[in-house]
Amino acid sequence: MIEINLLPPRPRPVWSTLLLPVILLLAGTLLAAYLVVGYIELSQSVGTLRTSIRTTEQRQAELQLEIQQLSKMHGVGSEAKELLQSLRQLRPDLELVIREMEAPLPEGGQMESLQFDAGSVEWTCSFYNMNEVGAYSTSIQQIFTGGKVFIPSVNEQDGRYIGTFRLLGRDIPTILGQMQAGEAG
Repeated sequence: MIEINLLPPRPRPVWSTLLLPVILLLAGTLLAAYLVVGYIELSQSVGTLRTSIRTTEQRQAELQLEIQQLSKMHGVGSEAKELLQSLRQLRPDLELVIREMEAPLPEGGQMESLQFDAGSVEWTCSFYNMNEVGAYSTSIQQIFTGGKVFIPSVNEQDGRYIGTFRLLGRDIPTILGQMQAGEAG
């Protein structure tokens, strides 16, 4: 069957035919303006960071030159090298320390954070249950015989237990160095 519309055509207002293209043009203009502003801000930030890097590199070169001149003037070249070597030997190998601290962790347990200073070492580990926290505490106390290991807190988060441990001692670098020497020996 064929349908024929015998009604006269209905005139549409001119604004209704121009509305969609005007809206699309306006949206495109706003999107382009947003992208241009973002690009300009990003390029200014990159420029600032590059200037900061150049300034830092220049200052570093100046300080290195000054150190070289002072060492030539005062003849401390070999003494400074020996001092640096002895300081490097006293510094504990933190990778080894972290491996030793992670070794007693049970299956699925993991070290979350580590803070180190001259008076203490503090770290957090996550466990599945409280028995694992106790077993880890006992094991870690046997590793750090030169200091005392405390558990300041154990919190439950999302079905896991987050334990905070703190190693205290008079000289933490020496304790860590002894642990490192025990591993090497």
